[in-house]
Amino acid sequence: MLIFSDRVDGFIGPGCSEVCKNAAYIVSKEGFNVPMISYACTLDSLSNKDTYSTFARTVSSVGANAVPMTNLVQFMKWERIGIIYRNINLYEEAAAKFKKTLEQTFGNTTSSDMPDGFKVVCYKVWYYDENQDDGKVDMKRAANDILNECKDEVRVFVILAYDSDVVQFLKFASELESFPFAECAFITLEVTSTTVDNSTREYTRGLLSLAQKNPANAMFQELVQYVRTSLNDDTAQLDVYSATLYDSLLTYAMAAKHIKEEYYTAHSDASDEDNLAAVTELVKNGTEIVQVITELAAFQGASGMVKFDSNADRIASIEVFQAQVDATTNSVNMVRIFDTDADTGNLELVDGAVFQWNDGSAVMYRHHSTYPYSTVNIPEACGPGRKLCEEKDIQETIILVTIPIG
Repeated sequence: MLIFSDRVDGFIGPGCSEVCKNAAYIVSKEGFNVPMISYACTLDSLSNKDTYSTFARTVSSVGANAVPMTNLVQFMKWERIGIIYRNINLYEEAAAKFKKTLEQTFGNTTSSDMPDGFKVVCYKVWYYDENQDDGKVDMKRAANDILNECKDEVRVFVILAYDSDVVQFLKFASELESFPFAECAFITLEVTSTTVDNSTREYTRGLLSLAQKNPANAMFQELVQYVRTSLNDDTAQLDVYSATLYDSLLTYAMAAKHIKEEYYTAHSDASDEDNLAAVTELVKNGTEIVQVITELAAFQGASGMVKFDSNADRIASIEVFQAQVDATTNSVNMVRIFDTDADTGNLELVDGAVFQWNDGSAVMYRHHSTYPYSTVNIPEACGPGRKLCEEKDIQETIILVTIPIG
């Protein structure tokens, strides 16, 4: 293992949460204490510094999406939410965090927005064994069982699963004759245009997806150009994780530089040789590096502005996209609907954004009101007796309030 090599001072990666969970545990143990900075691991429990003391990441935890999700629920005035999650640790933790945050925020209290109170209903694990010979059959059966059980309870579903699984779930829902697919809204995480395409348009249209902001700054463009030049390929494409990988390297370098400057200043009377030897050991110290990372000022990285919290997690900057069919090209794309306000961290409706639900309309349900600020139509009444979503007045502000978490 690389961890036993004297030549390894730290690790960049891994990119898979399940691998991170084990690797980050090992490198943090006494006798190793090696820094690890991941560019893609989002497992919520990795924030626990008692267990993962030398771990940092340039992405936010999956649980960090709970507040934007709550913002979205408040904006839409949805009173009932179903949460369906795969039997994978990453999504089990995320589902629990989402449910807790929603219930702590809204509880069962009533208001002008939610006269009947808020409820998380249909909290279901989508369990199947993908390694079985009939895994795909089992996958569909399990999904249909959930959909049939929930069809009279709720019309808004949060689906927490791998992107390809989310698309499969939507396909099953659209094909199930007993399920009112056209009346429903579906929300998920990190589904992009590479997952949603014309082959899936009939059942992915209208899907809302919360995702880390796409990189679009000069540093990212320079990185793209560097990679294309190195590969001699002008068509090479980089995604957000290419940018967060670069930022992981940048973060380690900035933390090491900070340690060096602080040490040299404090030991100005020592020889350069002695200082260099001491600093060389300090930058291998995982707990020291991680502590410095939490104290770094916000900086511009290839993936955007980077700032860390007290757990060395990247502070989330979320966008919300919706799968929509372009009337001109007749192709499906993920269209940005909400952005994160740089000053407040709140979700903000993109100016001029228009919703497009899975039936192709801007209105999800039969009864609707037109948003006064723009042409956006907000879904309202739905379900048996119109109890699943109540008709309400639309607030005039397009900026969502901050949702405190107790």
